[in-house]
Amino acid sequence: PLKDLGGLTLTVCGPIAGCGSTASYFTWDFTTGNEVDEIAPYITDTYPLSDPLDPAYPNRNVSRSPIFTVDFSESIDATTVIDGPGHPLAGNIILERLDGSGGTVTLTIDNTLMSAVIIGNGFRFSLIDPSLLDEFTWYRITVVNIEDLCGNAMAEPLIWEFQTNDNAPGVRSWSPKGNN
Repeated sequence: PLKDLGGLTLTVCGPIAGCGSTASYFTWDFTTGNEVDEIAPYITDTYPLSDPLDPAYPNRNVSRSPIFTVDFSESIDATTVIDGPGHPLAGNIILERLDGSGGTVTLTIDNTLMSAVIIGNGFRFSLIDPSLLDEFTWYRITVVNIEDLCGNAMAEPLIWEFQTNDNAPGVRSWSPKGNN
């Protein structure tokens, strides 16, 4: 039998207050709380590292095919992160190639070359194969205008940089070597 979170067996609605039934559906009346969420979501963790106070910032050893992660303090509204086809929402998630650390933008990566997915209280995004970032190159990520489920937007954008290494997906070596 089907049970609720309290372990009680769910059965056909009986003659109790707030419960009605027909041949094809059940209805329940309920009351929600009266508290309003007015706290803006904020980023709690990222990959690559985004905290300039961390001695390891900026990451200078990021793969050419990274999976970027952005975690928030609470659940976020997927419509402020992902567009209909599953790409990062243009204008809210921006990946740019730079001409050096703290440099000027040489290219904004087209969001249709990336895919995004909601995971827990955040999201992940990555390049769609066979796209790769350039090796030993600086990039900047900007995350802005992400909202929580109550419509509260981030108070300010988060912008951070990282540098790629020369690692790309694939087989780098194998063992044993030979003709067998």
